[in-house]
Amino acid sequence: MDTINQKLLDLLEVNARETVSSLAAKVGLSRTSTQERLSRLESSGAIQAYTIRRASKKKAESVRAYFLINTTGALCHEIAPILLNWPEIKSFESISGEIDALICVECDTNDKLGDLRDRLAAFHQIKHIQTLSVLKTRIEWR
Repeated sequence: MDTINQKLLDLLEVNARETVSSLAAKVGLSRTSTQERLSRLESSGAIQAYTIRRASKKKAESVRAYFLINTTGALCHEIAPILLNWPEIKSFESISGEIDALICVECDTNDKLGDLRDRLAAFHQIKHIQTLSVLKTRIEWR
């Protein structure tokens, strides 16, 4: 990926609604060239969606936590597809070290967080879960 495509992606991360003309001016290309680059980025999967970030009370009042997961073997590849459609799960990452996976979750209440933890603990592939609740978000980049 060249520097112009990277700059386009960076600009769209900040404002996914920015016009092609505005993007073109910022990267120093014509509108047509910029549109062609965006089309190629979409086709290649580098751009998967144009989306929004909501500012809502629900998000501010929600409970966020991280689960540190130990599996019964190298089984993250079996667990991840099952969790794909669980709306509370924001990310699932296989990691190196003593912990096998890191799961970021967001729930409406602590009770729902506990229920989610219990649902995960029921997986035969999961040996141990440690819950790290977020007390306060100091900086949020996205």
